[in-house]
Amino acid sequence: IATDHAPQTSIEKQLEYDFAAFGMIGFETTLSLILGLVEKKVLSLNDAIERLTGVRREQAVGRPLVEAVPSLAATTLPRLIQTVFESEQPNSLDRFTMQCIGRERIMHVRLFPFVAGVTVFLHDITDRAETEEALKQSEERYALAAAGANDGMWDWDLSRGEIYVPEYFNDRIQVFGVDGTPKRVIGQSGSGPGAFKAPGGVAVAPNGDLFVADFNNQRVQQL
Repeated sequence: IATDHAPQTSIEKQLEYDFAAFGMIGFETTLSLILGLVEKKVLSLNDAIERLTGVRREQAVGRPLVEAVPSLAATTLPRLIQTVFESEQPNSLDRFTMQCIGRERIMHVRLFPFVAGVTVFLHDITDRAETEEALKQSEERYALAAAGANDGMWDWDLSRGEIYVPEYFNDRIQVFGVDGTPKRVIGQSGSGPGAFKAPGGVAVAPNGDLFVADFNNQRVQQL
């Protein structure tokens, strides 16, 4: 069983169904279509899993885990399975890395004691983890850029034709027109609502709310 879908970025894979790229929509419907074939008895569930994964049942059924999946032998999972079996208490791994079909996958693992054994649930969170890591790196680069520049981060409200500039050393927000003409000043020095101490950044929400990174007051204010 194969799917015809173009490679997608991690961010595209996180989108809701209505916003997903055409290839992702086709990919996401594959499982439901296959389960339909199982329900109509065109395929058994074992046949469907075998064709989806490319692993024949004789490679897995009745064999020890580390023989069926040799890449797990050097990981902590076999020992954790033994611990759950002996203690009869569930356990989990929030982030477990394993080799799968030639590439590294990141899994969330849950283990539950079962009759004469242990049931293991593997949830592939690779795309989510990669997206979170990319976002973290982006935020770190942004923070380094901001710290290196030692300047405030301004925002341009296109709908109102206003530019908001934080004045770090004057403890206020200066508002300019698009032609550079000063229009008004927001805030003053202090710690109360609407007052600032070294505002380092500003952002304007679509509804006009103003968010200010009030650096020395260690807070973000919404005005």
